[in-house]
Amino acid sequence: MKKTALASLLLLALVACSKNEQTTQPAPVENKVAEQPATQPNPVADLPAAQSAPAAEPAPAPVAETPAVEPAPAPVAETAPAATATGCSFDLKGTDTMTYTDAAGKPVPEIVVPASCQDFTINFEHTGKMPKAAMGHNVVIAKSADVKAVSAAGVKAGVKGDYLQAGDPKVVAASKMVGGGEKTTVKVPVAKIKEGGYDFFCSFPGHEIKMHGKLTVK
Repeated sequence: MKKTALASLLLLALVACSKNEQTTQPAPVENKVAEQPATQPNPVADLPAAQSAPAAEPAPAPVAETPAVEPAPAPVAETAPAATATGCSFDLKGTDTMTYTDAAGKPVPEIVVPASCQDFTINFEHTGKMPKAAMGHNVVIAKSADVKAVSAAGVKAGVKGDYLQAGDPKVVAASKMVGGGEKTTVKVPVAKIKEGGYDFFCSFPGHEIKMHGKLTVK
C-alpha cells in the first residue's frame, strides 16, 4: 500500500515538471531578416527619367558679329599752286596774321623764278596795320637747311637790326624789316639760287613757321 502511494506521488511530480518545462521555454524568435525584402527601393531610380536627370542648361545664343567699320579717309589738304613770275619780279604781300600772299590775297608756298633772269626782284608790301616792333615782316633768302640757324642767330640783332645777324654768310639776300602799310624790295642774284634748295622767309621771331616758301628756278 505504501509502495503504491509513493509511485503515485512520483508520477505526479514528473507530470508537473513536464508542464513547467513546456511553459518556461522561450517563444521562437521570428526571422525578421528573412521577412525583409531582398533589395531596398531606390527612390531616385523609381522616379521618371525627366525628374531623375538634372535639367540641361540651355546653350547661350550666338553673339552676332558686328562688321568692323573702316574709318573714313582723312581729307587731303589742298596745296596752293606755285606762283610763277611772268617777268623778273614778283609782288609779295605780308599780313598781320603772319602770312605771305600774292596780289590776289592767295597763299604763296612757292615762287618760280624764270631761269632767263639775271636778277630777280621781290617787291614786298606789309598790308597790315601793326607796327614793326609788334608785327614786323621782311623777306630773307637762304638755303632750306639754313633757315632755322639764320632765324636763331637774328634774334640777338633785335628789330633795329631787322632780326638778322650782321654779315651772316648763310643769307643770300634780305630786305629790311617793315611795319603795317610800309613797302620794301629785295634783289636776288639768280645764279646763286639756280642750283635749287633755297627758301624765302620772314626772320621776325616765330614768323618763319608760317611765313615760309620755296624759290625755284625754271
